[in-house]
Amino acid sequence: MIKINLLPAKAVKRDTKNREFVIISVVALVAVAAVIIFLSTAQAAKLQAREDQIVKLKSEIEELQRKVKEVDAFKAKQEKLRQKIGIIEQLRKQKTGPVRILDDLSMKVPEEVWLISYKEEGGLLRIAGNGIDDESISQFLQKLEASPYFQGVELLFIKPIEINKKRVRNFEISAQSTISAPQPAPKPAAPPPPKKPAGGGAKGGDEG
Repeated sequence: MIKINLLPAKAVKRDTKNREFVIISVVALVAVAAVIIFLSTAQAAKLQAREDQIVKLKSEIEELQRKVKEVDAFKAKQEKLRQKIGIIEQLRKQKTGPVRILDDLSMKVPEEVWLISYKEEGGLLRIAGNGIDDESISQFLQKLEASPYFQGVELLFIKPIEINKKRVRNFEISAQSTISAPQPAPKPAAPPPPKKPAGGGAKGGDEG
């Protein structure tokens, strides 16, 4: 009887199954890795898109904040200009000081300074106001000293105050006007009473 050794065939079959298992395992691992890479890439893309959106929103917010600051600065300048015009117009209505002095004073006030009062008595001026800082007030003093309408310009005091939760500098200046205030014209003298006619008495004497 011929005996057939089947062990090599079984071994070959077992090796084939092992190879198939290894191949399937590798394919499965590659598939899982591909899924993980895809999901990671998609998640990274989403995160990047969100970061880009956040950066864009921050940029838009900063631009809006800049515009708001510009609007606030414009309103502040407009309010200062309104105050400057208001004080000058008020002085003109009150006829305080010669018009030339008031016109020159309005031209000398820097943008960062606004006046709150102006008094004149016997050619002596008292000018009070507020300024953003010492430098702007110093510029105002220099402009007054260079003006032909003011002399003896002197800073009486300067002190910090708070207006609308903002720190500013309050000041008062004295100066001498080089132009005398116009004096009221003297009233015309009353006309003398009419003279009585002299002919009446002579006529009476002749008749006697």
